[in-house]
Amino acid sequence: MTASIYTLATKKTGVSTAAATTALFTVTGGIVRVDALFGIVTTAPGAGAALASFLANPTGAGADTPLSIASASLALAPIGTILSVTGVPAAAPVINVGTGGGVGMTNLLYLNPCTIDLLIAVGDATGVIDFYCSWAPLTQGAVLL
Repeated sequence: MTASIYTLATKKTGVSTAAATTALFTVTGGIVRVDALFGIVTTAPGAGAALASFLANPTGAGADTPLSIASASLALAPIGTILSVTGVPAAAPVINVGTGGGVGMTNLLYLNPCTIDLLIAVGDATGVIDFYCSWAPLTQGAVLL
């Protein structure tokens, strides 16, 4: 397999908004480019503040790399709300409620082998989000699952 000019999509369904760290996606075999990273609320969270941030957790040696800071609260976010990463590590994910669309990434992410983790601070156990990642391999053998 050679590096691709085409982007691929990967989906992780049923992620709870309870306070926890969840590995959403895993990068193996080389470097990938992430073009989009977002979630869509499929079950509305309750009134508990669910603050979402994203990080790259290397599978080898090294410290976690923030992919965002914490979002605003997802409390009571209706079904269809889109939570999207901008690609700017110092920026919060954008929450689009009832707009019919979401904000895409302004910067691409280049990731070595790692897990892309979602950290929900505080949390609300009633909400569920499905996450999507659009990516392309940049080195031979690189995949994102």
